[in-house]
Amino acid sequence: MKKNKIAKIAGVAAALSGLATIASCGSKHDFTIVKDYLIEMPTYKTVDYNYAQTWFKDHPISAGGCSAIVKDIDTTSQNPHLIVGRNMDYAYSNKCAYIVRTNEKNKYKTLGFAYATNETSPDFEEVKKNGISDEWRRIMPFFCTDVINEKGLYCEIDMRNTERNGQGESIFRCSGTKPDTGVDVHMVALTRFVVSNCKDVPDAIDFVKNNINVFNNENDWNFSFILADATGNHGLLEFGHNQIEFVEGENCQTNYFVNEPFATEAKIKFGFGRRNYLLDNIGNVVDHKTMFNLINQISYSNVYKGIYCPFDMRSEAYDFAETDEEREKLLSDNDEDIQYCFNNIINPKLKELWKLPEEERRKQPYYWQSTFSEVVDTINKSIHIRMFENDDYTFDFKV
Repeated sequence: MKKNKIAKIAGVAAALSGLATIASCGSKHDFTIVKDYLIEMPTYKTVDYNYAQTWFKDHPISAGGCSAIVKDIDTTSQNPHLIVGRNMDYAYSNKCAYIVRTNEKNKYKTLGFAYATNETSPDFEEVKKNGISDEWRRIMPFFCTDVINEKGLYCEIDMRNTERNGQGESIFRCSGTKPDTGVDVHMVALTRFVVSNCKDVPDAIDFVKNNINVFNNENDWNFSFILADATGNHGLLEFGHNQIEFVEGENCQTNYFVNEPFATEAKIKFGFGRRNYLLDNIGNVVDHKTMFNLINQISYSNVYKGIYCPFDMRSEAYDFAETDEEREKLLSDNDEDIQYCFNNIINPKLKELWKLPEEERRKQPYYWQSTFSEVVDTINKSIHIRMFENDDYTFDFKV
């Protein structure tokens, strides 16, 4: 295993030279269906980093609205034991999720969870019938929204909605943080590069700042990352204006810029209700089961199923608005505007939504759901996953 930056860069360079190829996984039907929509893949022995650099430049990527929070569940205060709870919210989808393990030469072993709703990712029925295409199999390791490695380093990705300038361009758009490295890493693929090459959080931050060029070619989205490791290190990584900001010890991300200068510049408050609720209630978490209980409370599905979340969902219900005036009220701090939002924007739409048959509800732009939730354990190096309303499943490095 690599012990220094020179070995790391050499490992990345070798992969980018074309030596890394798609895993020798055999048949297109060589996967295991753990539960509907949840698929376990054979272990990747090689991952094609060169292919990912080219692929992401040609495929702008959007994402759902997700959240994550870190908790130290050790009671002695001497031996940190971090777990991370997170959920991913998407519009209704019948796409698959994947358990992805890697065991590459000169890189750390990883365990990841991949999910995407882009056109490359096949529907569940298509996977059952035709297997997994070479293209999707090849790019899948770079769609791991959550990855942990054998050292206990964990990295996850959250969407941060865009804000535009007068020319209609994202004011936080990141076209490249360090172009002279020659290693171009799309933000969506950052989790893969970090966890495959780094042993802990300080190592990861050094790697991101000095060894790779992070970019995003999608004007409508930006992304943030929670990092945590087995030694207790954790923090929030954010990007904007081709800059990298990291706050050590920050434990929560909910589509809402936290680090300066981005936090002051950001005007749209998507996710602030979820963030406040998570921070107010994280003290009740003592294990992965109680973390699941907390994460369940902040999913969009509680709103769009007609169940009101125990916090202010005005910003999260932004899709309900039909006029600029309504959108302004949804983001207002005025008590009269708040009351107007619930009485005249959110409640009527929910009532109409739930009069529709289920198939029609799924087609509505504001019908969101919690596609999956997870709890990741940095000490046990495991991922507990809950798809839709299913029971949770546990995956680790034992295969």
